[in-house]
Amino acid sequence: MDMTIPADIRQQIDKRLAHIESQFGVEVFYACESGSRAWDFASADSDYDVRFLYLHSRDWYLSLIEQRDVIETPIEGVYDVNGWDLRKALRLAGRSNPVLFEWMSSPIRYVERPLSVEFRETILAAFDPVKAYCHYLSMAKGQRRTYLTGETVRQKKYFYAVRPLLACLFLLDHRGPVPMRFFDLVDATSIPVDVQQVLGDLLRNKRLANEKSEAQRLPVLDSWIDKTLETLRTSLPAAVPPFDMAQLDRFFRRAIAG
Repeated sequence: MDMTIPADIRQQIDKRLAHIESQFGVEVFYACESGSRAWDFASADSDYDVRFLYLHSRDWYLSLIEQRDVIETPIEGVYDVNGWDLRKALRLAGRSNPVLFEWMSSPIRYVERPLSVEFRETILAAFDPVKAYCHYLSMAKGQRRTYLTGETVRQKKYFYAVRPLLACLFLLDHRGPVPMRFFDLVDATSIPVDVQQVLGDLLRNKRLANEKSEAQRLPVLDSWIDKTLETLRTSLPAAVPPFDMAQLDRFFRRAIAG
């Protein structure tokens, strides 16, 4: 059990995951927290964004009928619980989907069965820093363009712009998946001291405020975001060799064979 999650919340999440297994006839082999709580910049009223991977019985995969490969449950209060089927997850891994790699590196894990360990080890070879870089750079551009333009802005939007920029900086020097925790990324990259100080103050304020809290723009961050975006537009991580999808096929066959 991850001690950063209150016991009553953890019980509710466990209950929801067990209900999903019973309702859909699946085995949830991995479940984690995604989003601001895993990134370690949640507000007091942030949702619990639970994401999971699941496995059907072997015969489900042998059907001629194409079936739904996601499970989406209605948001109930602070609980947002959704998941992907194993085959879908492996296909996304083959395309080096950055979201999947974030799930697998989450510091808050609710379910972690033996299959998830082999899954993580298998997909790691498929990680492509160039694809991840392009994903995070696009995300940062979108956040800057959409949410950081008014005289006042929602505090959390700074983190949603800064984090993908830090991810890009990380990927220029490292080949592996991006760390989830925000200040692990800060520590792993080189950013000016004044920017670090502003981010620290902003984080303290955000943890005390609600999700929709607005504040005046922060010129130090605005300037750093714009300069960093400009620099990153002309950079790319070193390319990696093409990934052999046969590795994922072999894992998939072993997994559904039981």
